[in-house]
Formats: sequence, structure tokens, C-alpha cells
Amino acid sequence: CNPSAPSNKQGLARLRARRDSIGSSGTAGQAPITGEDIEPRQNRCHHSVMTSTPRKAARRDDRLSCGQQWSRASSGMIPGRVAAGGVAAGCAVASAAVVALSFSRRALSHSAPPRIVPAALEWDAEGAFEVYEHSESFAAAWAERTNWSDPCWRTDDWHGVPFSVESAGKEELDVDALTDYLLSKESEWMALPIRGWKDEDGPAYNTTSARFDQYNVLTDADSVPVVGALKRLIKRAARNYLVCVATCANYFAQGSPIGDYFAPILRAIEPQTLYIMCWVNVFRHDRQHANSLHWHIHHWPFQGYLSVTSEGSGTVFRSNVHTDRRWRFEHRRGMLFLLPGGTLHASTPWTRRDTPRITVAFNLAPAQLVRPDDPARFHKWVWEELITADEATRWRAAGERWAMIVQRPPIPYLNCMVNGDGVCAATPTSGSPEPT
Repeated sequence: CNPSAPSNKQGLARLRARRDSIGSSGTAGQAPITGEDIEPRQNRCHHSVMTSTPRKAARRDDRLSCGQQWSRASSGMIPGRVAAGGVAAGCAVASAAVVALSFSRRALSHSAPPRIVPAALEWDAEGAFEVYEHSESFAAAWAERTNWSDPCWRTDDWHGVPFSVESAGKEELDVDALTDYLLSKESEWMALPIRGWKDEDGPAYNTTSARFDQYNVLTDADSVPVVGALKRLIKRAARNYLVCVATCANYFAQGSPIGDYFAPILRAIEPQTLYIMCWVNVFRHDRQHANSLHWHIHHWPFQGYLSVTSEGSGTVFRSNVHTDRRWRFEHRRGMLFLLPGGTLHASTPWTRRDTPRITVAFNLAPAQLVRPDDPARFHKWVWEELITADEATRWRAAGERWAMIVQRPPIPYLNCMVNGDGVCAATPTSGSPEPT
């Protein structure tokens, strides 16, 4: 691979060839993992074995991701996917109700549906990272995942981090109407004060992003149809995501890098009232301080964002489990992403002149962390109920379980300090501040 090239198709072809030669059941030079090699678990999630990365093979204790194929012989469940470089592994279950079931184990075969694979590899001073985009990375795999009743139909493991990536259909969300509504509210939200924004010299200062704690995009959900549709979309996706992650045992068991990171902070809980903080990012090409978001993390249990009009830009992520692994999602209108809080990310600069870059971002948290009975804390932000107590009661009665991060996620990037370009320094500077 030629590190000087911004994108290397030959390198990607070699990576794909290596993936195909390895198959989906083990790393290079190793026998496939079979059911007899893995400690039995009560699990409803299809797990896939992580393949090797472009730089080194994954260690044996690092190969269980949400992903290692678990299936019941007669269940008819959808096989998972494994991406090049050990990235995406599908979690598929048969129904939304989460109960403990015993599954036989089955390795992913070459006859499985198309995998989510990088569309390209790119390089910077730190090394290679993967680029994913809709038509080349997601479309074929999504075409095979058509069971909407499966809560894991869009959730995969990306270098140890559970991500939900999906695209809202036109019948579910009118993106044009949402664009018009958000732009009509921009001046109102821009009139709000900026309170405690840490980086006055950063690229998002004096934007709707810097006022994220002063308003909530979903406030008018009951009176504005497109806002109500947005709320229902996020609710559906968030519920599926929390149910899915709760079925993936590797996030709850220590003894691997994935479990060592998530198990101390993650719990399987009964459904409960869930709150959302929701704001809009509006960036323009000709405003130096309003065309991107620098590297940052969110200190709430889960987060997400929706691409409204942001084609031509992307969001870059760094795994909080394997901090040397990075990838970028190229945006497409209507794409919705959910992920754990504490995951380092940044947006690419916006250069299109014909339209602003618009994304809707949000944080999710349960009542125990939001504390609606404590006005001094609750009103530091503008929270809205995403999932009501009545909805949670119904789903508890149906046997659902959710995954919930119950304390502030740890920051694993201190040993890999990130500069403005997102490149980790080889030797961190003593006393450097943590990413914000």
C-alpha cells in the first residue's frame, strides 16, 4: 500500500482479498473458531469473529465482537456480517422481546449475505483508516436485512464499539420538510446565549451547536408533523439499539478488550423513561468558525445524529476500545447513527456552496442521570421525554431488556493524545489536557 496516496484502491483490493482468503471465521494462520472453542453463553445475539486488521492479527481474546455467529438451528435468523479489517458484525435476533435462550453455534460461511466493507482506505500521518459510504459499503448488506421486527437489523460492531447505522425511508421522514423547519428556527436558536462553550476559537463557536443546551429540536413534536416524525424515528431506532446491545454478551463480560471497557459501565436493565437532549448543527462553507466540529466526546450514556443535508461531508470516529483504529462514515441524506457516549469523533469541513450542512444530534439518558426531580440539575439542559413511563411499562411487561451505560464512560484516549488533525502523537505530552 502506498501511504502517500489519499485513497488506494489497490490496497483496498488486497485487503478484501485477504479477508476472503481468511474467511469470516478466524484470523490469518489460525483455525476457525467453532462452538467447542468458546465458553457457552446464554445469548440471543448473532456474534461474528473479528478478522485481522490491516496492521496485525487480532488476539484470540479480542475476536468476540457483536458478531460471533450464534443461532438456533430452526430459528431462521438472519446471518451476521463481517467487514474487512474486523469491523462490522451483524447482530440479528428473531423478535423484540428479550429473554434468555440457549443457542447452538455456527461459523459464518462464504454463502452469507454481503458484508459491510470499506469503500476506500485513506492515509494520514498516523496510518490507514477506513472509509464507508452508502452504495459501496451498506446498500448490498442492508438489502439482505429486511426484518424490521429484528432489533439488531442495523446494529454492528465497529472495532469494539456497537453502532447502529440506518437510512430513514421517505415514508418515515420527509427530509426536505425537516430541512425547511430547521432553517426556519435557526435565527430563533441563534438568539439564545452561549453558556460555557469550551472552545471560543473552535470551528463551531457562535453556531446553533454552541447553544445545544439552550433548546431542544423535539420541543414541537406534538404540533409540527415533521418534528413528530423525527421523534418517532429516533425512538424506534434507540429502542432497537438498546434491546440489541443488551443481547450481546461480549459487552458485559470482562476478559477481553471489549468487555474490559464496557462491562464496568454497562448494565442490562428493564425499560424505563428515557430522555433526549437534541440540537441542530448548521455549518456553512464561508464561515471559518461554522463549518465543522473538532474532535470531541459526549459524556452521556448514548448519542446519535441524523444527516439532514450533509452529503459531501463525513464523521470520523476513533474506537474507545482499540484507540489505534479509526474510520469515517460518508454522509447521505436520512442516515441515522447511534453509538455509546465517550466515543471520540469529529466532522469534516464543509465546502459546498449551494447549501448549508445540517445534522441533528442528540444525547440519550435515563431518569436516574437526568434527575427530573432535581430542578437545579435538570434545567441545566433542555430535556424532552423520548420514551414515556407508560411505554416503558408495556415493554417491561413484554420481557424487554435494554443495555444502559450507568456511569460516565471512561476516556481511553489519554495514552493517545489527539491533535487538531485527529492524529495520535507517538509519545503523549505529559500533562496534556484530555479531549473535550
